[in-house]
Amino acid sequence: MYTADIISIDQGGDTILNPIDLLQTDNRGIDVFHCFRVAELAFKLCSQLEISNEEKEEIVLSAAMHDIGKSKIDISILNKPGKLNNKEWNEIKLHPKYGAAIALMMGYSVNISQNILYHHENSDGTGYSKGLRDENIPLGAAIIRICDSYDAMRNKTI
Repeated sequence: MYTADIISIDQGGDTILNPIDLLQTDNRGIDVFHCFRVAELAFKLCSQLEISNEEKEEIVLSAAMHDIGKSKIDISILNKPGKLNNKEWNEIKLHPKYGAAIALMMGYSVNISQNILYHHENSDGTGYSKGLRDENIPLGAAIIRICDSYDAMRNKTI
């Protein structure tokens, strides 16, 4: 459905990081504890919905990896204490695309990649990566959006 959006990322000659490197929080900017909390919330929410176990597993895995693309963002931007300028904000908004590409390169399904790619979409079309609306947002991405927002409001995240 949106595979071209996922794989058409200009890596500028950079190589994608080793997945083991992505588990480090000290220099990659990924808040692993936040990702695990989002995955746990996604599991609980999915358990209340009438969806298959396979779809639930994909959503929970997507939730655990939803910020993996932040590994490609300059750590000084991720840790900036003040307001981001437009250039920095535009860089942050690339993390779902980077994450979706990383997931595909690691051999995960297109569904998982799409959940990562679209986890910052809003039902009114004001989100990013693509400005999708309502039913055009994959269910998994919508669930991750809800759980990610809830966790960010309840806990300090990177």
